[in-house]
Amino acid sequence: MDSLFESSDPAWTAATPFLFGFSMVRGKGIRFFSNNLEARASLRNLVLNICGYDHVIHAPSLVGQFYWIQLHRVPSTVDSVTVFDYFQDHGCSPVLVFPTHSVGSLQSNSLKVIFNSKRVPEFLWSQQATDEPLREISFLADQPPTFVVHKISALNDFVPPSIKGKRRKVQDQTKSRHPSPTPAQATVAEPTSQVSLPTNKDSPSAWHKKIKSRLSPVPTEDLEVVEVQIKSQVDHPTSLRHWTVPLLNRYELLTMESEAGVPDYDLKVFLSPTTLGISPTVSKPNSKLLLKKLARPFHVDNISKEALNSLVNEFCAQTLEDMQYGDDFLQAIQAQPSFFRPALTNSRMEDYWVSKATSHALCRLLNNSKPDAFKVDGKNLPIAQVLDDYCSLFEDAMGDTLSPAAALDRLCSQETPDFTGQQHIQLALWDLFAMISAPSIYFDPVKVAHATQTLNLVSLDCTKLLLWSDDTLSDWVTSDLGNVMLSSATMRPFSAAFEALASTSVCSSP
Repeated sequence: MDSLFESSDPAWTAATPFLFGFSMVRGKGIRFFSNNLEARASLRNLVLNICGYDHVIHAPSLVGQFYWIQLHRVPSTVDSVTVFDYFQDHGCSPVLVFPTHSVGSLQSNSLKVIFNSKRVPEFLWSQQATDEPLREISFLADQPPTFVVHKISALNDFVPPSIKGKRRKVQDQTKSRHPSPTPAQATVAEPTSQVSLPTNKDSPSAWHKKIKSRLSPVPTEDLEVVEVQIKSQVDHPTSLRHWTVPLLNRYELLTMESEAGVPDYDLKVFLSPTTLGISPTVSKPNSKLLLKKLARPFHVDNISKEALNSLVNEFCAQTLEDMQYGDDFLQAIQAQPSFFRPALTNSRMEDYWVSKATSHALCRLLNNSKPDAFKVDGKNLPIAQVLDDYCSLFEDAMGDTLSPAAALDRLCSQETPDFTGQQHIQLALWDLFAMISAPSIYFDPVKVAHATQTLNLVSLDCTKLLLWSDDTLSDWVTSDLGNVMLSSATMRPFSAAFEALASTSVCSSP
């Protein structure tokens, strides 16, 4: 121990004679063995240098691996000595009895009892499947019983005898007072009198009982069967997902300028000149998992707004650069689109967006031409795996596996000879740009339908995430909303791609 641990702290020097060993605890650190609880407690929060690294010693466990129970609702006249003697008389050999919670001079009436065995004492449970464990103790005849909570949670599933009897009585009284009526006998309950209504003088429990007594059963004779018809078309599971959206009167374009230079676009859809439509928004990916992956602590107690923005932008750029194209990349953008908005104007990420758009274009074209490559037994395969498998099917002149750009050109020559790989990359850049700059529109079929003036919207089937088809994106690009969004991109490669989309025909699905 002297060769591993280095510290000149007086607490460590004083506790060393009482430490006779240590062991590694996976995922926790190091646990010391000691025959003196006070010596172990004195090391709490002590910083110890172990093999050149500083480690904080946590508070020692009073229980360790020994069996323990908790006693709840202990009478105030029953002290720890009485509890200790009680279990000692029943052959349990307790080691320590102390309050479960202590704050200053205040102590809870719940006690924790530790025994000198790792197994359950026979008095608490005989360990026979037919026997129930001890769940309550009556220390005093004129006091309610004290409930026992075991270290083994499965033993707590057994109901204490005193509660079990009350439950049975309550159920019997309920059945006798309120017999279940047949459908023909169901009637509407009469309203209660004014005397039984809750008042400010009642306790919370009385309020609850009175409010509960005022509940009336639903009359069964007034119920009517309503036939619900599905408006959207349902095709074979292997076909493309699509929505049939009725086009309404008009919409209003909303934009919110941001410091990043790219506005946030949204639409207000009207059922009438004064009534807004309710949009069945498609749910976006769960962002909780993403936040766990992207979590990074920052100490911002004394930091300026400019420095904080610089840190956030740097974190955003670094997070994107560390992501490989695939389901995680698309999920990150769709779950937190505003988080990646500054990356649309970061000049040092131009090559990054071209690389991701190339893989995205290859994924979209593969979905249109070879949809079976993304599924096995009806389940979607990871996008990155499908792209790697496709690129590995071919080799270039040097005998190396094709890059996504070369694989895209090869697939374009076979499936869409009228459009080049560059045109597919331009549409892929628009797809990524729309996810980030207009997420409120992208994930709402009603808003997309109004913006594109298209009745049937089609999405890709290569992933569970929402990706609109080439035809739907083409209609969006050529719409009035698309023209406004095309002009907002100022950084290459988006600006160059959008200039080409505005001047030439947009590629469509094969």
